[in-house]
Amino acid sequence: DNVRSEDTISVIQAVSSTVNGRYLAWNFVRDNWSIIFARYGDGLFSLISLIRTITNAFSTELELSEVEVFFGTNPDAGSGTRAVLQAIELIKANIQWVNNNQNVL
Repeated sequence: DNVRSEDTISVIQAVSSTVNGRYLAWNFVRDNWSIIFARYGDGLFSLISLIRTITNAFSTELELSEVEVFFGTNPDAGSGTRAVLQAIELIKANIQWVNNNQNVL
């Protein structure tokens, strides 16, 4: 309640910009999806940006599964529907990249 509605997405994105914060933000979004969706589901860029920012560094099968399961049980992502599909594609590409380069890492 202390964060202005118009700043909520920015705060969540800022939290997600660190490794540990990414999971805090992802859990927060899942736990509060109905509120977030009610506020920003029809917005042109807010929900799209939020989904992309939180998931862009996901690179494990577990993270992929969590995203697929969450959005499978919450299929109406409003303006973020395409961003969800793109996030899943990006996570798969990230997993492949890690698999191809894990010996180098």
